[in-house]
Amino acid sequence: MQISMKNDQIIISEFSDLEAYEIALSLEKNGQEFYRRAAKLSKNKDIANMFNQLAKEEDKHYAHFEQMLEEVSGDQDISASEEGIFDYINSGIFGSILDVEKSIKNIKTDLDAIELAEDAERKGILFYKALLDNTQNEKGKIALAKLLDEEDKHLEILNRYRKNITKCD
Repeated sequence: MQISMKNDQIIISEFSDLEAYEIALSLEKNGQEFYRRAAKLSKNKDIANMFNQLAKEEDKHYAHFEQMLEEVSGDQDISASEEGIFDYINSGIFGSILDVEKSIKNIKTDLDAIELAEDAERKGILFYKALLDNTQNEKGKIALAKLLDEEDKHLEILNRYRKNITKCD
């Protein structure tokens, strides 16, 4: 599977449901970790609660992709393809937003954490839209459409908190 970015869209060629779901699992796992760590860093109880709630939702997304991966992999050994997954994740498309350690070190304020989360959610949405456009798996299409709606809601929540912070400054 090849992934590239063109005009603010993620383009996938040589599509593979298996690889796509492995990448999605990694995105969701990194999201879980980022949100939990951002919650611990926040001194604002409301923002910490928001990050913890988003982490719980990422847990659900992870479980969905885990199930989808099991369905498409069947008896196939998926450990062999894991090495290539990190090339996609560390590519310029997702950039350092998926390096949780690096991202956490760059957080000085709640606004920093929210802006990083917004960027990650936007790129996740682009990736999931590309998956939806490419998958032939009908269950996958339904799950991806639902997930996209949830990710849009995450972005709306983050936007609302960011606007509230900037109003107070």
